Amino acid sequence: MAGVSRTRPAVVGWTAGGRIQVMSAPCLYPSVADIDAPVTADELARFRELQERFARCFRDIFEDPALPRTVLIVPSLSLDQEVMARISGVHHYEERMLCLLLLLWMPRTRVIYVSSTPISDIIIDYYLHLLPGVPGVHARRRLTLLSCNDSSPVPLTRKILGRPRVLNLIREAIPDRASAHMTCFTVSELEHKLALVLGLPIYGCDPSLLHWGSKSGSRKVFREAGIDLPFGFEDLADADDVARALAELKSRKPSLRKAVVKLNEGFSGEGNAIFDLAEAPAGFPADEAYRLDIQTRSAKVARVLAKKGVLGRFGVDFVSVRDHADWRHLAIEINLRKGGTTHPFLMLQFLTDGRYDKEKGEFLTPGGQPRCYYASDNLESERYRGLTPYDLVDIAVVNGLHFHAATGEGVAFHLIGALSEFGKLGVVCIGQTHERADTLYRRTVEVLNQECA
Repeated sequence: MAGVSRTRPAVVGWTAGGRIQVMSAPCLYPSVADIDAPVTADELARFRELQERFARCFRDIFEDPALPRTVLIVPSLSLDQEVMARISGVHHYEERMLCLLLLLWMPRTRVIYVSSTPISDIIIDYYLHLLPGVPGVHARRRLTLLSCNDSSPVPLTRKILGRPRVLNLIREAIPDRASAHMTCFTVSELEHKLALVLGLPIYGCDPSLLHWGSKSGSRKVFREAGIDLPFGFEDLADADDVARALAELKSRKPSLRKAVVKLNEGFSGEGNAIFDLAEAPAGFPADEAYRLDIQTRSAKVARVLAKKGVLGRFGVDFVSVRDHADWRHLAIEINLRKGGTTHPFLMLQFLTDGRYDKEKGEFLTPGGQPRCYYASDNLESERYRGLTPYDLVDIAVVNGLHFHAATGEGVAFHLIGALSEFGKLGVVCIGQTHERADTLYRRTVEVLNQECA
């Protein structure tokens, strides 16, 4: 690799326990030019080898919680930075993956969490306190927190690649590379580069397969899976293509009143038309009347993606509409990354030690009791500005909102770092029923508003 340095000076960094690591040894790290260099055929082959090795050993390692492993968490928002800049407190969205600190419930698991700026000890303690049956001191000894000390609007992975000392600290924190992997919010060419530099596989989709998660690619997968999708067109290259497609839609369906145009690589609604859903039926997305139908369709999509070599978590968006006495489900798009529903579900899973029952379409605790959640990434108010992480914990405990392991119900917060400056945080409310989870959410908002009146 051109421009690679083979030596390093002494390295100084902080671990989660506050100890200083001082090291000096040869290693490889990329120059600035290498970060943006096109991926070579050799690099593609090495990455596929890493991913194939990971797929082979996944079941052996991950189904036994007693086995040692290391998980490197890189919550980089490697997405369109112009779009990301419109989200208030966006740099704190790196905290959404702090739910993965709960992996430390497995006694021989090590976690390395890298962030752009240091995360408050109060926030880290909050998550470690949620660990079921594991003393905080034991978990913290297996946790390494690293920071680039850089709040600039640049993807975290790019910051890591440009900091050889951070790369060295990551390497030193991994005792056995054969049982280690990276997990990221999304996988772009930047994460691809980082994986190759560190020699680690990624629990996520190969960037060369991400086109199957685009709007056009999603529609092709839906057709291959044999599931319904809205009538429309894909692979539109310019405004003329869009105009012709809209004209064709109207020609084939004269009664059509509105259409939606989506950017092929858009997210968070970017580029989507606004349409009226005032007459759409209300209900929870997991309505028992059709949740198993959606599950079956999603499984078909998963099988098609697996054949194409896709690895990692993904989501499928559906629009469900009444068709007389039945429901009709139209697949809209695939997201080949962790999404806004990933961390709430992981919190539900870690906190209750439960599992999703695909036969019933319910999430059940080990005792067979159902659990539901109501979550939001965007609980925001001007009156919340100035609240510190400790203030939030105090409010939750005093008002009985904190999650209780004994009852398997309560509230867990995230995006806590955005609270004081932006008046914004995320919340996951877990209850035995939809109604109970909804009540917990409404009470949480009521308590916060009262405390900040």
